[in-house]
Amino acid sequence: MRKRDDNKIQAIRESVLDLCMTEGLSNLTTAKVAQRAGVSPATIYIYYHGKTDLLSRLYVNIKTELHAGLTTALGTGALADRIQRALAYSVTQYQAHPKEAKFLGTLWNAQEMLDDQALAFGQQVDDPLAQLFHEIQADPAYVDAPVEVIAGFFEILVGMVQRDPQLSPAVVATTITMIVKALKK
Repeated sequence: MRKRDDNKIQAIRESVLDLCMTEGLSNLTTAKVAQRAGVSPATIYIYYHGKTDLLSRLYVNIKTELHAGLTTALGTGALADRIQRALAYSVTQYQAHPKEAKFLGTLWNAQEMLDDQALAFGQQVDDPLAQLFHEIQADPAYVDAPVEVIAGFFEILVGMVQRDPQLSPAVVATTITMIVKALKK
């Protein structure tokens, strides 16, 4: 049995993230990943069953990492305050981990590249962000909209940060205020 080589796994991960940023997911192949990672193509198949498995496992791992502090960041209190903190947390995470955040967003918009396990993981209701979306949806003070629409409001700010990773704190604060107001009835 082969020993797990964490350095190779990390090189494969970085290769996928870099290729996603430069070439997009549609042009990503395991051969390109292997070449960029400096490993043989067969090495990828030691750790992953193929491209879908590779992308799905990375999606789950990266989402877990980026959302690790979300519950703490949300805290307790008024829903509007928790929405503001969730949006601010998203900006902070995107600015600190742009490749990872772009990877998650790209895959969520190309769900056909994920396996059923990763899709289910992405839609878990116990995810703090999904819980927040459901709370917004259930609160009579907020718009009665599908969770996908509420999530779209959160994506507005992420899209702005994608275009300008150094978005000023004033613009972030103004945008957060506008999103919270737009979600209220």
